[in-house]
Amino acid sequence: MLLKWPCSFRLDAHRAPQLKASVRCLRMKIITLYLGTIILALSLGCGSTSNVARFVPPPTPAPTLDETVRSWPSAPYEYMSDNEPLKIAWNKFERSQNYRLAQPSDRNLTPAAAARVKSNSPHQIIPVINWWGARGYRGANTNDFLIAIVVDPSRSDPKRYGLVVMAAVASEGRDYKPYWVLREEDMESYLLSPASGSVYIECFRRDGTEETKELVWDRKSRQFRLV
Repeated sequence: MLLKWPCSFRLDAHRAPQLKASVRCLRMKIITLYLGTIILALSLGCGSTSNVARFVPPPTPAPTLDETVRSWPSAPYEYMSDNEPLKIAWNKFERSQNYRLAQPSDRNLTPAAAARVKSNSPHQIIPVINWWGARGYRGANTNDFLIAIVVDPSRSDPKRYGLVVMAAVASEGRDYKPYWVLREEDMESYLLSPASGSVYIECFRRDGTEETKELVWDRKSRQFRLV
C-alpha cells in the first residue's frame, strides 16, 4: 500500500534548506557582531594604555645664565670661610682702598664672553676665585690666594675696575697683602679661568677684541702680573 504524505509536510521539507541557511546567516551575523564588539573594546583599551605609555612629562627647563649666577655675596667670604687671616686682609683692603667686589650690575658680558661662559661654566661670570697655584708663586705655609675683579663704587665710568690678588707670598712674609695687577681698565666682561697650577684672565673687550693672559708672580718686581 502506498502512503501519501500531506501537502503541508512536503512544503516544509522543501523550505528546510532555506531555513537552515537563514539560521546559519543569522548565527554568523551574531558571531561577527560579538567579535566586533570584543575587538573594539580591546582596541580602545590598548589605545588608552598606549597613550599613557607614550606620555612623557615635559623636561624641567635648564636654569638660564641669569637664574644661576646673577647673584653672589657682596664680599667673597664663602671663599675664605676657613681662612681668617685672608678675611681680615680683605676687610682691611675694602676699608683702605675703597674698592668692593664687582656685583652683577657691574658685569655686562659681550656676546663672545657670554658664549664662553655658556660653553665652559655658568659660574665663570662670578668675579672671584680662590686658587692654589700660579707660575713663580710659592705661598707661605702653602696658603691659597684670592683673585678678584673689584670696582670703585664712587664711579660709573667704564674704567672703574681693577684686578687684585690677596696673597701671602712666602718671600714676602706670612701675612696676606693686596697686590694690584690691573687698575683703571674696563673689565666688565673679563673672565677668571683657573687651570692646574695657573690662573688665566680672559679679556673680552667692548670693541670685540679678545686676549688671554696668564697670572704669574714676578720675583724681580715682587708683584703679580699678566703675561
